[in-house]
Amino acid sequence: MYDYSVLIPLGYTTPPEYLRQCLQSIAGQSAAPSEVVFVCDHPTPAVLKNVVSECFDPQSIPCSYVDCTDIEKRGGRLGAILARGVTKCAFELIARMDADDIAPPDRCEQQIEAFCRDSSLAVVGGAAAEFENSPDNVVSYRWPPESYQDIVSFAKYRNPFNHSSVMFRKSAVLKAGNYNPILMGCEDYGLWYKIIAGGAKVINLPRVLLYSRVDNDLIKRRKNPGNTTSYIKIKKMMLKDGFITRFQYLVSLGGIFFIRYAPGLLLKQIYLRILRRKSAKS
Repeated sequence: MYDYSVLIPLGYTTPPEYLRQCLQSIAGQSAAPSEVVFVCDHPTPAVLKNVVSECFDPQSIPCSYVDCTDIEKRGGRLGAILARGVTKCAFELIARMDADDIAPPDRCEQQIEAFCRDSSLAVVGGAAAEFENSPDNVVSYRWPPESYQDIVSFAKYRNPFNHSSVMFRKSAVLKAGNYNPILMGCEDYGLWYKIIAGGAKVINLPRVLLYSRVDNDLIKRRKNPGNTTSYIKIKKMMLKDGFITRFQYLVSLGGIFFIRYAPGLLLKQIYLRILRRKSAKS
């Protein structure tokens, strides 16, 4: 089984219990990680470091904290922080997680097996189950496209991966230019596009690889002007590169401006009724 790193942005306001559940799910992986790398844009409180110490034996799963406070002071965002984290990971395979997510016990094993079956793969993602209070209380699912061709088609309009579900090759991410810090709120979408445009193969597994807490701020972030600006930058790159047609570009812009200016309540219903599934995939 391959060595791999786990890359986690660790915010200083992360609730300790959320972090504990996240790290316990990593420590309990059927294919254990070789290291866990935390990228931190503020000094990490002792209470969070204590949670890390409780969950990992440093002799078997070493943990490191990457200081990104200089990025935060310059007004940097998640893309710049993750980009630094990627360079600090010691292993070729890197699994992404957020500090309040929970991974199924065989998540990383399933992804490593996919990389072993096909050495040309650059990114392997999967579905996300959104829950309230407990992973036993799943309220919706985010099922992304699975095959390479479906992902390419989907990427012309929307982000084809659940960010925190992915495992990727470090070399492929660096070749694509790493996370772009100027794409605030869309840094992952921009990265996947660059990887796909570079000719690398990507897939999503037809299974849940992530349990994610219901995000009550999703609509607020989608309507953020910075998010809109970043999305338009990605679409302009796609158009310039010939990845999308002018018609697809205009359709995409229509969608993002609808999200920007439509009532929040309407958007919430669209996300719940159209862009999410209420049941697991049959």
